[in-house]
Amino acid sequence: MGKKHGSLTRAGKVRKQTPKVEKKDRLKKLPVGRAKKRRQYGKRYAVIIPEASAAAKKKFRSNRNEINKK
Repeated sequence: MGKKHGSLTRAGKVRKQTPKVEKKDRLKKLPVGRAKKRRQYGKRYAVIIPEASAAAKKKFRSNRNEINKK
């Protein structure tokens, strides 16, 4: 029988030759999968409360609650 996959003396050769790259510091872990899609939906389609006075926000919330009750 012939030799199969090289000798064990060469094991790990490529990994040892590659230069070490430091990991990037991220402030917050980026969401993946379901969480990413949820965030995308929130950005694209969710109703955005207009940046206005506190009274306008309160009125907006009360209107939204009335619509949801129907």
